[in-house]
Amino acid sequence: LSEAREYMRHRDFMEAEKSFERYLRRNPDGKDRWEVWNNLVDLALNVRHNRVAAIELLEAMLIEYEGVYPEFRLVQERLASEYEQSRRFDRAMSLWAQIEADPGTPALQKASIYRSMARIYLRRLEFEHVKSSLNQCLALDVPQSIKSDCQYDLADAFMIMEDTDAGIATRRELL
Repeated sequence: LSEAREYMRHRDFMEAEKSFERYLRRNPDGKDRWEVWNNLVDLALNVRHNRVAAIELLEAMLIEYEGVYPEFRLVQERLASEYEQSRRFDRAMSLWAQIEADPGTPALQKASIYRSMARIYLRRLEFEHVKSSLNQCLALDVPQSIKSDCQYDLADAFMIMEDTDAGIATRRELL
């Protein structure tokens, strides 16, 4: 691991990646596995620009950290976001729904999830689900600035759905 960190400091990312992978293989119970996994994901995304490899790493992390909080939740969120970015909407929706359904999920996080779900529904032209997700966001006990974001998204959705009257009314209410 120290070798991998040294390679990272010298920006020798290929060697760092090899060393991180070697650490994971040789240390199945290593205390630094979380750091190593995250470094590998970052290298896949930011150095190799390979979202597919990053998703595969995150999927492996999801298995390894199942039931281990808060790591499991962080992996779920990051993986859902990567699925969304790669247009794997069904998988993203499944993860967002799991996180949202957890009673321990804070309202602020639920607001973000509802907005993400609404974006996906909008791309899939599922307009009733868009409105439902954003109305759920508006019903949360969150700061007004967060509700305003949800309301702005709802106004945009109305305009995309060509419901101009509702879009204008929602914008006026927002103002």
